[in-house]
Amino acid sequence: MARRSTNEADGYVEDILYTFGYHPELDPVRMQAVLRRAGVEPPEVAAACELGFGQGVSLAIHAVAGGAAWWGTDLIPAHAAHVRALVAGTEARFDAAEQAFAVFCARDDLPQFDFIGLHGVWSWVSAANRDRILGLVSRRLRTGGVVYVSYNALPGWAPMLPLREMMVAYAAALPADLPRADRIEAALHDAQMRVLRDPVLLETCPGIEAELRAIRHKGVAYLAHELFNRDWAPMPPEEVAAAMRSAGLSFAAQADEAEPASGARFRREYFVKDGAPPMDEGAALRPSRQRDGQLRDVQRLNDRLLALAARSPGMAWLADPQTGGGVEVGCSAMLMLAAWRNGAVDTASVARDAEAMLARLGQHLVHDGRVIVETARVRARLRLEAQELLEVTLPRLRERGVLA
Repeated sequence: MARRSTNEADGYVEDILYTFGYHPELDPVRMQAVLRRAGVEPPEVAAACELGFGQGVSLAIHAVAGGAAWWGTDLIPAHAAHVRALVAGTEARFDAAEQAFAVFCARDDLPQFDFIGLHGVWSWVSAANRDRILGLVSRRLRTGGVVYVSYNALPGWAPMLPLREMMVAYAAALPADLPRADRIEAALHDAQMRVLRDPVLLETCPGIEAELRAIRHKGVAYLAHELFNRDWAPMPPEEVAAAMRSAGLSFAAQADEAEPASGARFRREYFVKDGAPPMDEGAALRPSRQRDGQLRDVQRLNDRLLALAARSPGMAWLADPQTGGGVEVGCSAMLMLAAWRNGAVDTASVARDAEAMLARLGQHLVHDGRVIVETARVRARLRLEAQELLEVTLPRLRERGVLA
């Protein structure tokens, strides 16, 4: 994987690729619906931008299925290459850069955006990069445009602070030539041993054992990007709102529409540039603009997402040409659809191939929030899910044009 200089990386983990995932809050049509329900007139979105797009699943889905032109940047070249491969051969209006914020946010060739989204960025970059993001918003977001920001919130994350500090310090003290993944595993093991052997630690940091228990089985890719960047800055919502006000934005709505509990750890919020007029009663949601070949492009992208699901854990979404966003089908259904796309035609073969993919990916079947491990129960559950998929889910997806 291509590497950048330490200065370009600016403390961000860039030698371990991020996980795959789709974030519906980045969908302009969903944003419009949420703001309307909050009594705020949303902008029509012709030009949009995603900062720090990771593996680019959300960016690809919105660029191909939606009506807006999309720009974006991510520090890691392999991430940019991945999203370009997902979108290759489509007619999506799309520009994915592999530039640090210091470069991207200073560009003079960017358009005026109607929507700028940053998921999993704000709390994980330096203060200088947050200032660069705010500068981009000040210069490149239209009046009435919307920013979506997600971030780690205080006081919810306060119990994690001592554990994170301890693990990061331990990893930093290990030899620099040791791969980062090995340093993270060693830091996690050290923390487990200290919690077991140090009663003073438990007394001075009473929440540390529960925090360790909550993360000990998380994958290295998640932990690297969540906890082991140089910068990790959970902050109170009031501090985020003040930063947005400095760029001329005011709070519009919770992106997930539910008011977070006082101890919530993760917040998703929409902010509007320079305010926005109250919505007209009965105003209709502006439809996404469709282009020639869009249905074909969506189905091409979805075939690639199914292929991705067969080799990478965690994929659960496809692009929906009816909404311009993503449609959640679930991880096991994605594997079954991948099996169907690869030629499995009946319940038995779809279930069998999905079981083989689960084993190859090192994943467990989950039903009703519980992991199923007994082979006979796994196979019985997969047969039931395969039957429902072939009889109900697949016909609906084909009717909507999600799959050909």
